[in-house]
Amino acid sequence: MNKSILQILFIGVALIACTHQAPKQVSPLYDRFVEYRNAEKSGQTENQFFSQKLWSAIKEARAQTAKEQGLSAILLKFPDGIAHISGSKEAIKDSKGCLMLMGTDNKNTQTDYYVSFNREGGQWVFDEIQIKYFLDGTKRFLKEAVCDEEKQNQLWIEFMQSQQ
Repeated sequence: MNKSILQILFIGVALIACTHQAPKQVSPLYDRFVEYRNAEKSGQTENQFFSQKLWSAIKEARAQTAKEQGLSAILLKFPDGIAHISGSKEAIKDSKGCLMLMGTDNKNTQTDYYVSFNREGGQWVFDEIQIKYFLDGTKRFLKEAVCDEEKQNQLWIEFMQSQQ
């Protein structure tokens, strides 16, 4: 082949490679969180997003808005306790799922949500919500979505031991 044909072929392959987009990562739990956040902003939330036990806790928290303490405060801030999401990870096994959202709150404090999901009636529903604030400058230690608090604690211990 002559040199100009090879150059044209190379340029063509380079153009195709540059314009080809990687396939979108499938993130059903993150998509469900965004769906809920959008519904919440438009005032159209119903218990379709929550397991029955979590929906009951949310209704109770909303009824006690004046107190805003403990679990009630966390539930009242959900989903906007994280004002700016910088990343997410999720794990799914059978009808259970875990979504880890990383970001900052409205005071720029590093904040993570750990949201457990169940698959009910063909949809993912929020089953449990945990929130972690990194107030003392500690680093995020989870590299994967882990919603089990016991496993989180074990990973925290391992992380701290690796820092010594």
